[in-house]
Amino acid sequence: MASIIREPNGRKTIQFVATDGKRPKIRLGKVSLKQAEYVKVHIEQMVAAAITGHAVNDETSRWVVQLEPRLASPSLVA
Repeated sequence: MASIIREPNGRKTIQFVATDGKRPKIRLGKVSLKQAEYVKVHIEQMVAAAITGHAVNDETSRWVVQLEPRLASPSLVA
């Protein structure tokens, strides 16, 4: 499960439990709550796939391919 952290300055951060038990954060900056929810759902899909050994769904796969390099760090979910 991932959580959206709303900072007082309007910035959003997503924190999740990775497969190694650590709780990394992904700072999104000033985005809408709807945009943060969209990212959160995809992160949850990737973590669940890593835990179960299954592939992520097609929508998440397409989303990952289109990510900015600074958000696409593979070490966040490994």
